[in-house]
Amino acid sequence: MVSRGWAWARRASRSIRSIAGARAAVRMLAGSWDVRRRKRPEPLASLVRQFAGQASGSHGLEPAEVIELAWLMCRASRGGGHGNCLERSLVLFRGLGEAGARPELWFGVRADDARDGHVWVVLDGVAAGDDPATLGA
Repeated sequence: MVSRGWAWARRASRSIRSIAGARAAVRMLAGSWDVRRRKRPEPLASLVRQFAGQASGSHGLEPAEVIELAWLMCRASRGGGHGNCLERSLVLFRGLGEAGARPELWFGVRADDARDGHVWVVLDGVAAGDDPATLGA
């Protein structure tokens, strides 16, 4: 049986197809760690403004490649799983913007429990990487 680490490494090697992709992957991994470190002490609006204005290294990449790399790097920063939606969405939002797309950052909370929320990125009216069926639940 193949370990999760080897499976991730194999997928990463298929996803990173250029020097620009490798540069973006490293910046996205560092960005995910940066969001995790800063998200509790900083107000969300301030974090979004500051983070969205930083470079991600994704200039010249296609949006689909940016989406794949952001999900992959945010999983790696957490040791597997899907990562944290705020970290992943800020990394993706920044990367898509730098790649020339016009992403939107969306926030939602459950009507019956305001402590249960989700953050996702919308690109051209479609959730970028998130399953749209889960966003309406």
